Amino acid sequence: MMPESPPTSPATATIRRPNQRRLAPARLPRATRVTLGVLFALVALLFVGPVVMLVVGAFRTAPPGQEGTWSAESFLAAWSSPRTLAVLGATILLAVIVTVVSVAVAVAIVYVVTRTDAPGRRFVTPLMAVAFATPTLYFAISWGMLGNKQVGLLNGVLGAVTGADVHLIDINNWIGVGFVMALKMVASHYMLFIGPFSAIDRSLEEASQVSGGGRLRTFVNVTIPVMAPTITSVMILGFVISLGALDTPLVIGTPAGIEVFSSRIFGFIRFEASPDYAGASALSIFLAVVIVAVVLLQQMSLSKKNFTTITGKSYRTDPWRLGRWRQPASAAVGLYFVLALVLPLIQLFLGSLQPMFGLWGSLGFGNYAKIFARPDLSQAVANTITLGVGGGFAAMTIAFVLLMIARRFPGRLTRTMLLVTWLPWALPGVVLGLAMSWAYLSVPGLKSLYGSVALLGIALMVAVVPLAARSLEGPLAGMSSELEESARTSGAGALATAVTVTVPLLARSFLSGWFITGLVIASNFDVPLLLSTASNPSVPVIAYQLYTQGDTPLAAALFCLLLAMIAVGYVLITAATALIRTINRAARASGQEG
Repeated sequence: MMPESPPTSPATATIRRPNQRRLAPARLPRATRVTLGVLFALVALLFVGPVVMLVVGAFRTAPPGQEGTWSAESFLAAWSSPRTLAVLGATILLAVIVTVVSVAVAVAIVYVVTRTDAPGRRFVTPLMAVAFATPTLYFAISWGMLGNKQVGLLNGVLGAVTGADVHLIDINNWIGVGFVMALKMVASHYMLFIGPFSAIDRSLEEASQVSGGGRLRTFVNVTIPVMAPTITSVMILGFVISLGALDTPLVIGTPAGIEVFSSRIFGFIRFEASPDYAGASALSIFLAVVIVAVVLLQQMSLSKKNFTTITGKSYRTDPWRLGRWRQPASAAVGLYFVLALVLPLIQLFLGSLQPMFGLWGSLGFGNYAKIFARPDLSQAVANTITLGVGGGFAAMTIAFVLLMIARRFPGRLTRTMLLVTWLPWALPGVVLGLAMSWAYLSVPGLKSLYGSVALLGIALMVAVVPLAARSLEGPLAGMSSELEESARTSGAGALATAVTVTVPLLARSFLSGWFITGLVIASNFDVPLLLSTASNPSVPVIAYQLYTQGDTPLAAALFCLLLAMIAVGYVLITAATALIRTINRAARASGQEG
């Protein structure tokens, strides 16, 4: 939006010529323009390049980084296969069901937390944050163990209770795949719903009840329509994630012969006798196009509607009294956490103590000793720590630099740079991993890095820069530019101003974003699955390999170790944030005394 021109006085109007031209904006120094141009080229290479190369790869006859010719044969073969269309239809149906179920459960839980007096509701959000931070592959492997038809914990408990050999529960089917996917997505949906649902004006619902509407009718006719933008946005996100999900279908579905669209893309590369990267790229392009189309459709459908949720003096957020339904509501919410956190954690920990999955006679910590005794496993742990810490810091630094440049030089170029960083974020994990393969293995300098932690770190860093930018946008927008202007007026340069003024003020937000981006990198499964090698694995990839090879207890031990590392990282970040808060309070107190 252009700033309004200052009002013109009559005297000024009389001396201004009718055809007087506006002064052209000050031209940036040449060095600044060159710097911005180089930065834009680098951003285009890192963020636009993978998407472009994904399209190019669909029409190449050789794998990434190798000489080939142009051909549409693989593209046509991939889409002319009846199997592709059948898998696509099944995947869309699965994505729709998972999205509807997970959103409905998340809405119900967030409604209990924000709109009722159910006991224990203040513990729900912290527990949801834990479920949200837990890697998706953890859910898949833990429930793959829990629901094992032969030696799973659930069937074992039922057998112990009934005294019979029970094999009732089997997770390896379509219902199991959808159940585990929805279980994980409920937590992410809840974290997106909690803010908007907390801000709904209670008087809107009271007006409906005064008019004769019951609570259910009020919820359907008032609450849901008012929350339509948030709900539809989350449903779009859930559909996109479900459509491109790979880890859960591989772990839960593959043993039963279940194939979804993402695993079919992966199968073109890993499960075929001759890898068909062009065919995989052809299918990946479809996923990317569908995602963009669905997002645009959602924006068009809501752009002309008004959804005001917070009004004036009548704004209230008083909870509803549930009466005799208070305990059942809390029990229903608690059941989710039993399924999402308690049972998987118990199974994973107990499984990590077993010398062989299903053998309960001699539990011990031998699997943890194997992790540090085997070079490949200890290397995976070291790589994951390096990627999480280093990649998260690099992503936060790049996001900070881009935001500061956009703040210092607002314009079309800097806005475009920030916009294109979101392109990789819009791609499902398996598609992003394939796009990174085409982009980086086709560049001579980067091709030599194939299989190294450095190349994998670049790919994962690019994938989380949008998340890093989002964590800094709000705090940076809320910081007055007067502080930076004062430093520059005192003679400090742009770099000195950023280091001495901006960075200290954003330190807490930077640390929080660092932890979140590092967590996402450390738990990423799809990108390392396509870019890592046997000499440089990551914990999620090697845990999946161990699980599929039958060494389930060792895979469980690796994931328990990963969860312990995440917990340690959270404690360190929390302590650092508290220390920064204490230092800031002491500085303000000393300034007031002075």
